[in-house]
Amino acid sequence: MTFGILKSNGDIDRAKTNKLKRQIKKSCEKIRKTILEEVRKVQDIPEGDSLSSHFWGSVSHHAFLQFSECDEDVYVGAEIADLFGSRDLRDPTYILSQVDIERLDKARRRELEKTNKRERKEVKK
Repeated sequence: MTFGILKSNGDIDRAKTNKLKRQIKKSCEKIRKTILEEVRKVQDIPEGDSLSSHFWGSVSHHAFLQFSECDEDVYVGAEIADLFGSRDLRDPTYILSQVDIERLDKARRRELEKTNKRERKEVKK
């Protein structure tokens, strides 16, 4: 499948497609930069202090709970929360020895339910 915005005749609208590509690049860079800055702010606070062996896993879990409380996109929140537990974001290794599949699956199901609920509301209109 070709990446492009189509004109009414089925051809690719190059101007709109290029504008979209530029915006995606700009948005991704802004998201990456913001996430990196915010994760580092959190990670710098306990620097040099003694920490329990499960500290970074607990930080990730607390971040996940915060995303859930804010009723943000829970699936994305779970993925971002995991970044708080990784000290090297270029080569992330997670402090937790196991991936919490149940947590991610629950977040995925919750997000699907939200999406379905929104779609049903739109269909009723």
